Amino acid sequence: MPENFVTEFIGDFTFHEIDLLRLAEGERRKALRALRELEKELTVRLAIHDPGAGKTAAFTKRRIEALMKSVQKTIRSSYNRISSDQVKMLEELAAREAAILAKQVNTTAQLPIFTVGVSEDRLKRLVAEPNIQGSPAATWWERQSPDLIEKFRDQVTIGALLGEGPRTIARRVVGPGGIMETKKRQAETLVRTSVMSTANASRMAMYEANQDVIRGVQAVVTFDLRTSDICIARAGAAWDMKGNPLPESTRQEPFPGPPPWHMNCRTTLAPVMKSFEELIGAKGKRLDDKLKATPGTKASKFDGQIGEDVSFEQWLRRRTAAQQKQALGTTRRDLWLKGELKLSDLINQQGRPLRVDELTAAS
Repeated sequence: MPENFVTEFIGDFTFHEIDLLRLAEGERRKALRALRELEKELTVRLAIHDPGAGKTAAFTKRRIEALMKSVQKTIRSSYNRISSDQVKMLEELAAREAAILAKQVNTTAQLPIFTVGVSEDRLKRLVAEPNIQGSPAATWWERQSPDLIEKFRDQVTIGALLGEGPRTIARRVVGPGGIMETKKRQAETLVRTSVMSTANASRMAMYEANQDVIRGVQAVVTFDLRTSDICIARAGAAWDMKGNPLPESTRQEPFPGPPPWHMNCRTTLAPVMKSFEELIGAKGKRLDDKLKATPGTKASKFDGQIGEDVSFEQWLRRRTAAQQKQALGTTRRDLWLKGELKLSDLINQQGRPLRVDELTAAS
């Protein structure tokens, strides 16, 4: 066991998050390419079935119905392909994450600490489980096509009633502020969230399989000004494998389940390892003492790698007033600086971000 085990492991763990973000970026581009192709097809169909070309309401209605019949299959097919590609990628990611985690721990420790794996079938099932706000990734993608079909019909109908031509109606669909712009943002969010969801679910399965050597899990939060209230409040929170908060946890609340805790969530779970004294008895105390002298690091947008013992609150106090307001808002920042608000109090016990009036009433 190297003396700098903690430093090396947390460093590797943090840098691997960058790899996950790169993967998500690549998958985001794939999804957007598919949606841009769909945009082109919708524009062509609008030109063919010009809904504003009729002189009577009955004719316009028939044109709209012909257009909708033409595009519905295309929209469903596009999203089905995106969903199929995404699910396949997530299944591969789940298996890869389990292997990477075991390798990181065992290589850094130079000991076979994580010796139990997770079956391939179990890892595939993780992708089908409701890991994203109560639904699996495939279900989220399935919801996209009927939503787009409904919004497309609405915009076409409005445009036709206003007597707009196909080009003008097309701008309602694919132009700036059009419905496809919204659908692309939703796709981006879903891709990023599903990647982090699958990575965390895979790691959690490995932690459960090897819980004889770990005390629990701890939230590793990204230190930047885009971090949500939910993740700020849970920065440094830790739980045992039964879901109870560890004594050193920054929040004493039951385990809320692995991230994502909201869409676009970047928080991950790292293992809280048992001490060597707990694992091998009195002989391990000397190794524990050496580890305490070499704290690990984690990533920060403004500071690069910072010590793992630096809290989000300590990090935020180093920021400018403008940056603090960007992270918390003016009222929350004022309460925080006065000592009337702890960052861990930004959410309630159900994980809901508190409104300013609720924070003021509680202070």
